[in-house]
Amino acid sequence: MPDSWCLGLANRLLSCVALCLSILPLGCTRARIAGPLPLPVAGPPPPYIRGPINDLAAVRAENHVWLTWTMPGKRTDRLTVNDTIAARVWRGEERNDLTQIGDTIHFAPGVTGSFSEELPQTLSAGRVRPVYYFVDLLDRDGRSTGLSDYVPTIAGGPPPVVQGLTAEIADKGVLLRWTPPSAADESQPTAVRIRRVVLLDTATDEKQWLSTHSSVEQSLFVEDGSRSAHALDKDVLYGYTYQYQAQYVAQLTVSNRVVLELRGPFSAPTCIHTEKAILSDSGAKLVPVSDCP
Repeated sequence: MPDSWCLGLANRLLSCVALCLSILPLGCTRARIAGPLPLPVAGPPPPYIRGPINDLAAVRAENHVWLTWTMPGKRTDRLTVNDTIAARVWRGEERNDLTQIGDTIHFAPGVTGSFSEELPQTLSAGRVRPVYYFVDLLDRDGRSTGLSDYVPTIAGGPPPVVQGLTAEIADKGVLLRWTPPSAADESQPTAVRIRRVVLLDTATDEKQWLSTHSSVEQSLFVEDGSRSAHALDKDVLYGYTYQYQAQYVAQLTVSNRVVLELRGPFSAPTCIHTEKAILSDSGAKLVPVSDCP
């Protein structure tokens, strides 16, 4: 009885060993067939041109906009760029809805890039509002270095011309008046800039003036010129003729530090002469001039 029991136990152990030996090669074979784990696929290399642009600037004069920026001169590996660099200009009234303006343009490395355009009618008329410009660069493989920081400029129609500018005598200087704008033109805050020029007859007179003044031209600024249709010029001297012109300036606040301006045309000039017959005469007076010389 014990012998037969031992013999049966031995047979069972041999069967288990055989089964394990038969299974082990199958597992190894499957591992070999599966092969090593796949390596991660690398993405495309980054553009070799340094970017994006970080000094984009914009200026609007009348209906023209000029953009300037600095093209990179070095590659990302710090070597000098030898080829021309492609640039694209983008524009939009919303910063997330942009349209490429014009064709792709090419510049030499390290130079000042520039672009100008005549604003379309949709952006050169109507209420003042911001419009945003971006620039991006392309390397020789057509990969973008990314959009630059945006630069805002002002869209919309320029303010109207100032009408009815006059200069007259006042106790403390020259009082300037103009006709208030119509109700249709008062829909947005409008300042008034007044340009004053001292009219001098000879180079000697100009030299004498500049010995005590920085310029023959000076500006006066009226913050709310669409409602306060007057200004006082207190900085006048006897013996000189002054010419005045005024223009409305539409202002658009973009941020706490950025206020965009769009200037209208200058008014017709008006002049006034400060006449003094005798140097010691206390009765010297300001005499308006009907026509500027």
